[in-house]
Amino acid sequence: MEENKKKKRRAYLDDFKQTARGDYEYKGNHYVWDGTKESLKKEQMILWIYAGLMIALIVTAGCLPVQSMINCVYVILPFTVCFICAVSVIWGLARMTSGGGTLRAYVYDATVEQIPVRAIGTMIGAAATVAGELFYLMKNGFEGKIAASIFFLLALAAVFVLLYFLRIRMQKMSWKRSL
Repeated sequence: MEENKKKKRRAYLDDFKQTARGDYEYKGNHYVWDGTKESLKKEQMILWIYAGLMIALIVTAGCLPVQSMINCVYVILPFTVCFICAVSVIWGLARMTSGGGTLRAYVYDATVEQIPVRAIGTMIGAAATVAGELFYLMKNGFEGKIAASIFFLLALAAVFVLLYFLRIRMQKMSWKRSL
């Protein structure tokens, strides 16, 4: 059974064939951008703007002197999930962008298909962090950090909105499968 799992997980390796020189060459399917090179660059630029703003807001929120980020597990834990998923979104975008207008099938599956799912994880983490922070504020008050707490909430709400638009943009991208 363990052998079957490994085979499924690394099935894309079967698409690499050894050449006469001993090198390996990819012989599997590709996905090609269905549009002009300029339209692909424009889409990628917009996605990177969303992702850059997202990570900047998350890092900024994490650096704010908010009391709940010091000692409150129901704020720290979802914030950590949000951060880890955001890094995963960035990693997927970097991998997708480096492929240009033609992506190998396994890269397409790991990027174009998975970035919207990773974005949902980040959105859930941001929403749960906002909910945890609001609960903390209701329970303990602002503790003299009104501006930091409000900016923390607004930054994570903005992360949620940015990722919503990033997901829509990713799902509208048009790729064609080719052999």
